[in-house]
Amino acid sequence: MPDDDGEQRPDSPGGSEIGPVARRYLDAVRTSAEADLGHELPDGTTVVPAPDRQGSRSAVCYPLHRSTVVWCAPERAHLLEIVRSDRAATSERFTRTMLDAGATSPSRGHDRVLERADRPVGPTPSGARRLDPGRPGDRELVAALAARCPADDLDEAELDPDHLDPHIAGVEAPGGDGALAAVAYAQPWVHDPVLLDIGVICDPAHRRTGAAQRAVTALVLTHDDDHDWLYRCDAENTASDRLAVALGFRLVSEVTSVDVTTIAEQPGSDGSIADPSGR
Repeated sequence: MPDDDGEQRPDSPGGSEIGPVARRYLDAVRTSAEADLGHELPDGTTVVPAPDRQGSRSAVCYPLHRSTVVWCAPERAHLLEIVRSDRAATSERFTRTMLDAGATSPSRGHDRVLERADRPVGPTPSGARRLDPGRPGDRELVAALAARCPADDLDEAELDPDHLDPHIAGVEAPGGDGALAAVAYAQPWVHDPVLLDIGVICDPAHRRTGAAQRAVTALVLTHDDDHDWLYRCDAENTASDRLAVALGFRLVSEVTSVDVTTIAEQPGSDGSIADPSGR
């Protein structure tokens, strides 16, 4: 759905119907925002101070269908007045406005969901199996894989071998010693526990072999149908993004964030922060 600038909104690509899982995602974000606001989310762009974001330096923008939610720490809300509008801002417009105002460290993420009609079918991929986070042998295999991966990869994937997510599957590396080439794992999403938020990590020696894709496929195939699947990644992580697309995950929202603590406080006549761009 284009916004007033003719830009395509990511939650309705090509004007197509929004699927049930995408709708669940959008409704979950809306419900969380309304819980923080204490009232119904209006159309347009709304700044949502959230108690659980106390101390955060970032403002995070979620474009929905007719609304855009901008979450922030309560003490930073006054810095976001320039984005309040009766128009639902795109991620691009939000980022541009905030950078013009002096915000820094922009980041952009792709949130994708797997509609049930797009789920993989067939047997679990060869060499892949469900892992048991409570089984010492499986924990050791995951810890050994993590030790072979760069620290930055572990941070981005949010993998903690000492506290494994409840849903996890792995793909064995060639060689027959049981070592893992890749693991995919998931935990209930903060906005809706029915949506399982997927992470994946692959041994650098086994990249571009399809191991990560097989791990995610095994994760979906070896778990029950009581949940739906969410795949979030940094938009600049093109390999991870391509993996999600190849598996049938559909873009539902482009989520952006900026560091707002670098904005100079310049009160306007109404007490809001003046927009240096003149908009």
